[in-house]
Amino acid sequence: MTYVEFQAYLLQQGLTSHVTEMQFNRLLRFLNPLLIKYIAKNLASLVSLKLSSLFINDEDVTALLALMKNNTHIIKLDLRNNRIHCESVELLAKHIPLKELNLTENHLDGMNLTAFFGHNNSLETLNIRSIKLAPITELSPSSLKSLSLSLDINEALLTVLANSALEELSIIPAYGLDLTVNDEVVGELLKNSKLRKLVIPENTLTDRGIALLAAHTNLHTLDISHNNSLGDDNILKLA
Repeated sequence: MTYVEFQAYLLQQGLTSHVTEMQFNRLLRFLNPLLIKYIAKNLASLVSLKLSSLFINDEDVTALLALMKNNTHIIKLDLRNNRIHCESVELLAKHIPLKELNLTENHLDGMNLTAFFGHNNSLETLNIRSIKLAPITELSPSSLKSLSLSLDINEALLTVLANSALEELSIIPAYGLDLTVNDEVVGELLKNSKLRKLVIPENTLTDRGIALLAAHTNLHTLDISHNNSLGDDNILKLA
């Protein structure tokens, strides 16, 4: 499909688009022509876009935003393993009311998550693993229920997580980060009474941490894998 053909399609459907010819050619690198039409048409059944590992950069994100300007149905966006920087993520937050966003393995070191949430009050699920973020001082919006991240654990972050409304939390190890999820950390995290799912692989839990987890009756999903110091007796306490 050429840009002229795309414009003819829009005219035929009675649609308008903010996509320039240069942006359209960029979109063709990672979007099927039929999918471009569906997004421009605001197809009600199209609610999720999986665009992982497609070498998408900041200019591509600008083109995608132009295409999605009139789209009101896409609420899930997977941008894992691309070449996106903080500025583009801020644009996404400002202009697309997403409920689920996966930004794992992008060039977002130093991203200010507090400011990001200030632009998006509809997000429910965020995956930002393998990214070095600026210190988190506040975890909002209240709509956020699921968070997966890789961060150095410190007292300020623990306070934020313990006082959040999160129902699902994953703290995943990443190269270059000093992630130590020990008994004390788990004790703080479990102050969040709404927590239903906790994923903390490669932890350093002992009997005390296991006892804390066993006492948190609201948990229905738990991953404490890759801890070779825990024996069968510890695991049975969680049954």
